[in-house]
Amino acid sequence: MAIRTSNVYRSVSRTCCFHNGILTMKFVDAHNRSSCDAYRCEEIPSNVGRSFRVTKIIEASKAIADGKTYTVDMDGQGWSACGCESNIRRNTCRHVEALRALLNSQKIPGGIPGANEDGNSQ
Repeated sequence: MAIRTSNVYRSVSRTCCFHNGILTMKFVDAHNRSSCDAYRCEEIPSNVGRSFRVTKIIEASKAIADGKTYTVDMDGQGWSACGCESNIRRNTCRHVEALRALLNSQKIPGGIPGANEDGNSQ
């Protein structure tokens, strides 16, 4: 099942899903143009809550990564971080938004510690 997120600063609709360790994000812009990105996603040890390593896949059928790897950290209290350029510039990015939506909807096992069903901290 896909989860819809929205991006207010670029009027982009996003749908994301997670299956067998692959995070897939479909984007539709204001002109109804669409694209799809896939990332290999694995949980890694964390001191802040939960952390994930996401690696962009250039050929989804073969799961070949293009070398762009980011670490996404989430503490369950609303704080998050990602090493991608968008997050560094804007303090938000597609990787954080997608993982937060999937974790809060329990599409990735475990959820974010300390978050309730609405994604707000308890």
